[in-house]
Amino acid sequence: MTWTAARAEQVDFSAVYFTNYFKVMVRKDSGITNFDGLRIARFANNKGSLLEKITRERFPEATLISYDGNQAYVAIEQKLVDALASGELFLRTFLANADSAKYVILDGDLGYSKIGFAVRKGDPAWVDHLNKVLVDLEKSGEGQKMYDRTIGPIMKERAFKFGDPIN
Repeated sequence: MTWTAARAEQVDFSAVYFTNYFKVMVRKDSGITNFDGLRIARFANNKGSLLEKITRERFPEATLISYDGNQAYVAIEQKLVDALASGELFLRTFLANADSAKYVILDGDLGYSKIGFAVRKGDPAWVDHLNKVLVDLEKSGEGQKMYDRTIGPIMKERAFKFGDPIN
């Protein structure tokens, strides 16, 4: 689960097992080549995502349209929007399965989320156990092997260490 201060009031979190950077993908035919070009773009976001707030604050003049589920990807495919803000892993997965010649992920990011295991509030022994497992995965190199086997073909470089602090 993505760590937020509000969520941390409800549950306890383990250390990090993934960090996902928020990126923006545009259609190449939109003419947008950098973040300055997004100022008045039509943006697709996933309804209820952290990126709704981030894109609204970062691009107040843009038209922001929120979609349920994978409909944001349909919207950019159908040219209903110019840009799609999402986690880099999701965008790269989309590109791996779409006509990637039509899209580009812009340089830079809108922020990131640290992801860890959510645990019932008040169970420090379980959190400690999970954190030990994550640190051991990093130290032993098994975490890198897992990453290389699962996410590596899409993301290439790992931008976190298993067991990093979550907040």
